[in-house]
Amino acid sequence: GEKIATTDVSNGYVYVLYDIQTNCETKETFIHQARKILNDKGVENGSELNFDIDPSYEKCIFHKLTVTRDGVVMDRTKEVKFKSVHPESRLNNHIYDGEIQAVAFLDDIRKGDLIDYAYSFSGFNPVFNGKFSRTMYFEGSDIIPGIYQRILISEKRKLNLREYLNPPKAEISTSGGLTEY
Repeated sequence: GEKIATTDVSNGYVYVLYDIQTNCETKETFIHQARKILNDKGVENGSELNFDIDPSYEKCIFHKLTVTRDGVVMDRTKEVKFKSVHPESRLNNHIYDGEIQAVAFLDDIRKGDLIDYAYSFSGFNPVFNGKFSRTMYFEGSDIIPGIYQRILISEKRKLNLREYLNPPKAEISTSGGLTEY
């Protein structure tokens, strides 16, 4: 993998994998992420998993969590316990909607650990009336060596792509009635 200097990251950890796959026809999005803990700040910041969910139209399923330490992979999927909270930033701005934040704190995370986890959402926001829109980033404020984005949509629907700042060229193929971007 790509060598990343500790000084190049702001949270003390770095994503080494950021994989998002969306099937527009089944209204499902699968997310697979892996973060490497680089220092004590990373232990503190990287030990928390959180994501926003609006239970009025979507469900979230947590699939797996492993921690790799010194070459040993430990399956901690069964240990992960999520709590739901209302995002403070929304409450501080007097925004009261149905969105909640699922939060889990991981025990025994150390410098050098690789935290690998996957989850999925099912359901799209009905306000978009069946239309699909996504902003896809291929870099962040910190270095991310492995970013992958995949969208499946009916070959009968047209997906308009707008590119900014020279992203990777989209690979497009069609099979089984679905177009893959």
